[in-house]
Amino acid sequence: MDKIIFFTPITEVIIATYVLGFGLLIASFLYNKEDIKNHLNEICVLGFCLTLPIVQITNFFFPINNYFFYITYLIAIGIIYFHRNKLSSLNKWIFKLIIIFIIFLPFKYVIKGNEDLYYHLPKVEFLNQFKIIFGIAHINSSLSFTNGWAHVSSVFNFFNGGDKNLYLSSYVFYILVILTIYDYIKNSSSNNIKIFFSILILFIIIKFNRLQEFGNDYQSMLLISLTLSLFLKYFFDKDEKKQIINKIIFFSLFAGMFRIYAIVVIPLFIILLREKSGLFTIINKKIIAIIVVTFISTSLTSFANSGCFFMPIEKTCLDKSKISWSYHDSIKGLNLILKSFNTSYGDYKKEHKNTLSREDWIKNFNWLKYHISSERFLKPLAKTSIIILLIFVIFAFKYRPKIEKLNSKKILFLSLSFLSLLLWLLITPLFRAGGFSYVSFFLISLLVLIFNFKKNFETKNLRFLLLVFFILVSLINVNRLNKEVKKYHTTNPFFFTKWHTLNPAYHAQYADLLRVLNSNNNGVASTWEIIKKDGYWFILIIKEQ
Repeated sequence: MDKIIFFTPITEVIIATYVLGFGLLIASFLYNKEDIKNHLNEICVLGFCLTLPIVQITNFFFPINNYFFYITYLIAIGIIYFHRNKLSSLNKWIFKLIIIFIIFLPFKYVIKGNEDLYYHLPKVEFLNQFKIIFGIAHINSSLSFTNGWAHVSSVFNFFNGGDKNLYLSSYVFYILVILTIYDYIKNSSSNNIKIFFSILILFIIIKFNRLQEFGNDYQSMLLISLTLSLFLKYFFDKDEKKQIINKIIFFSLFAGMFRIYAIVVIPLFIILLREKSGLFTIINKKIIAIIVVTFISTSLTSFANSGCFFMPIEKTCLDKSKISWSYHDSIKGLNLILKSFNTSYGDYKKEHKNTLSREDWIKNFNWLKYHISSERFLKPLAKTSIIILLIFVIFAFKYRPKIEKLNSKKILFLSLSFLSLLLWLLITPLFRAGGFSYVSFFLISLLVLIFNFKKNFETKNLRFLLLVFFILVSLINVNRLNKEVKKYHTTNPFFFTKWHTLNPAYHAQYADLLRVLNSNNNGVASTWEIIKKDGYWFILIIKEQ
């Protein structure tokens, strides 16, 4: 039965209806009543976001187990039923989803993960088995990062052996974001904006076609892309400004809660400050309330895990004199490792005999010259640029654009977009750390603002291109799967979930911890003292003598 469920779109539809239900809580005060039925895909994306604070708050008191899913799913269905009069297109939408899930089938298969074995999968498993664990950063610092997607994923870890579905929520999210962008195309009044979204959607399909490659990063990147795109739509399209502003604020906040590097979208908020009617009168107070609750729940979760309100930002950490489980003493070393890794220090050290220390490497941007000239940076930059240019050429061949002089409005927008790109380069210059979103957005924006597409955009042409790209990427995935099946001698999707067999080094990291936790008694594991107090587990580091 489990295998039947896995190999059909049933699971994906269950996930989609779950997030639709909770998304409707936001939609009720974000859209007009008659408009809700036309934004079901976007409402689902909103629902994915809202799931984060719900899970974080619940995990302070209970594990996110099957019972949590069943109860909250019934609530979601109840919300859908309550809004049934506004959802006349629901059955048609579900049918379309099933067809699309079948078309995208090769995208969903994963034979083996990478860092998923190191912290993505363990984090989800800890969420499923235990309520919040204080000081879990001592086990693995990655378990305590401000990374909300693991909390979202934990809700849907239910069919077919649980953890075999680690990627299914990501897969559904990916599809729904693509469909949301497609809806933006249909609802836009500007030719150039339609071209922008068309290039973006095709880029996303061809770039993010292998879910395991980006782990828990691409979800934030997709939200960043949505946020940046809405800025463009707000600035240049004739649309409901109030609704767009609230979406921008909502999506940008949750992108940051999924991955902290999303905060570099901030320069573009200058655009909103130009709102003559008063920005704060436009922002929905309920949106603000959700944002505040999410901010608090995320910071408290991070604090419980590490003693840092926003891990790994050192200034947000309390030391051990204030809280016993604090990770503060190790935070400088961790940030040094992270910064040097993101700036190609490992490659630099391999290529040079007399190397700079990690400390000197990150000082005064000593890394910058080497990093931006390294293959690690230039290769994804070149691939991203080539893909976007090729897609643009396809549209240019059809719609014959003419070069237009950049006016002050366009120059302002491109300048702010470039500033976001520059901040990414200086703060988190790794392409999987938001780079694909910032680079692709700037390049596509530059092209659609320099040129003017006067010929009317035809959706049927985009549908044809989408079909071609689906086939191309599906063939790429089939070829990948064929190689992985031969390599790992299995046809079992999500084979990596046997992580203790596939990667015993990672499994050993958690074995002692699980032994103590499952014994339900205080104990010592490796260099950690594990104690239970008032029903909560605390992990304390034991200094080596």
